[in-house]
Amino acid sequence: MLSKLQFRLNIERASELVEHRFGGVRKLLDAWATSYSDGVPDRSTVYGWFKTGRLPRSLSWLLRLAYLLDCDPVLLIDFGCFPKASHLDAVLRSAVMDLPEFTIQKELLELYGPQDDWPSSPRLKSLSGQSWYICEFEHHGKQPNTYQTLEIAPQTKVRPLAWYFAYRPGQSDLWRPYGMLTLEYSGVVLNNFYAPDLRQQAMENVAKVYASTWFGFSPCSFRVASVHPFALRLIERDEPNIRFSA
Repeated sequence: MLSKLQFRLNIERASELVEHRFGGVRKLLDAWATSYSDGVPDRSTVYGWFKTGRLPRSLSWLLRLAYLLDCDPVLLIDFGCFPKASHLDAVLRSAVMDLPEFTIQKELLELYGPQDDWPSSPRLKSLSGQSWYICEFEHHGKQPNTYQTLEIAPQTKVRPLAWYFAYRPGQSDLWRPYGMLTLEYSGVVLNNFYAPDLRQQAMENVAKVYASTWFGFSPCSFRVASVHPFALRLIERDEPNIRFSA
């Protein structure tokens, strides 16, 4: 029986992706064996994930499942045990609890949490064979205390997609993640880390995503990361955007 505090597999999303890409679990396992030679979970284990919602027992299995389904790994997780928390906030809340069932949450924090190398490229590569796609931009402090609009152009038709945002103050080596954008078929969801609000912009047939981030008084660097290719540019735009908290 799963603890009420444990993260769960998003059964509905994972099942839809398996059916769409492979037509069932059997062909998923065939693809797993072809892609990874160092071990394949047995069929009963995988069926158990989709029946009970139990997450794979290791981060490497979760990342490999996500890679085969062409989906960001965080988007395969049901964070319902922390309904009022944002994704990374939920990871932080659970990771500080010294309980054995939170091992995968601690590993997720090592992958996505604040660090010099953010998000952790060597760890993602070693566990799943994937690489991050990263775009960076600078705030030089010339126009402080204002919102800057970002235009993100996905270079794939895959849905859902996710982009993670981090900043690094001028005198620091540490990247600090602060938010996430998710592109679903139904629209765009903005997720503020460490803040209680989720903001949704309902759009259909989205070719580009627009969001605003805060440029404060001091210069700093920004980084946006995704497991899917994308292009990013800073633009001037009059239309209202969804915004990350200042």
